[in-house]
Amino acid sequence: MTPPRHLLYDAPTVHAGLVHHEANLKCLLREAHATGRLAILPPLTLHRKHNFGRDRNWRWADYYDLAASRLVDLAGREHPLPVAAAPDPSAEPLRLRAGERILPAQKNHPYVIRQLANPLYKCDVPSACRPDFKITLRLAARLRSLAHEALAHLAWRSSDGFVGVHVRRGDRLPEYPSELTESPHIKQCLARHGVPQGGLIYISSDERAANFWRPLERCFQVVRHVDFPRLAALVAEPSPDNYALYQVEREILAQGRLWIETIPSRDPRVHGSLVQASEFTRNAGNGKWFRLKAAVAGALAKCSEQFGLRAPK
Repeated sequence: MTPPRHLLYDAPTVHAGLVHHEANLKCLLREAHATGRLAILPPLTLHRKHNFGRDRNWRWADYYDLAASRLVDLAGREHPLPVAAAPDPSAEPLRLRAGERILPAQKNHPYVIRQLANPLYKCDVPSACRPDFKITLRLAARLRSLAHEALAHLAWRSSDGFVGVHVRRGDRLPEYPSELTESPHIKQCLARHGVPQGGLIYISSDERAANFWRPLERCFQVVRHVDFPRLAALVAEPSPDNYALYQVEREILAQGRLWIETIPSRDPRVHGSLVQASEFTRNAGNGKWFRLKAAVAGALAKCSEQFGLRAPK
């Protein structure tokens, strides 16, 4: 019997953000490369909550140029992504379901995913595959053009470069104290990183209130997507695509002399975050961030209650 030539991630349809789908795709491609198969991409089912509640006909090609993307092996050699444009219907695809272990013949391969524990790969799951294969996903040509246009304008505005700040509010706002994403705290964070007043700042945010950034604009040259007609058009009615804007803005932020994220990031290109890991800790149960002092006080109170001790005043 001819061994299967394709790898299909056979999971239920999952509506998620683009970052989760990107992590999902990278895991699938690592697995396909390690087993010598071609990956059959799952449908791109993006969550409409990140797109003003609007649905679209989502396509991978709208965000990534997969033909120009590359996988780099341990020896530094570049390979095209192992993606099947049109899988051979006569070949039996290898289906990996959530929670199902890989086939015994592949079990000892050093670069194969050990287990698929969830229908949706979370952002930290690529560590389940050894990260020796570097996958570089190239931005779709249309989005690259928009990013380069904005970057050229930013270079014209300041020869000293710019600072990129991602301020995520919206659905994530309950996870951390709201003041951490407001102008006074952003100013403090920029001062910690040595950004002088009057410096050029690109703000990427899901906060749409026009006057929200006024306090920051009094101290810095603030630039946002609304300052670029072609970027603003990405999220215009009647068919907004906030994911396209997000992809463009990620490219812009990566080119800044500093990149400040909202929460601590594993991305080596990120230089800091508005939620400081030295001041806050994350609750593993609900994902919310708490001030360390409050967390320590809560732990002491719990111990006191458990052992009948009095908490120090």
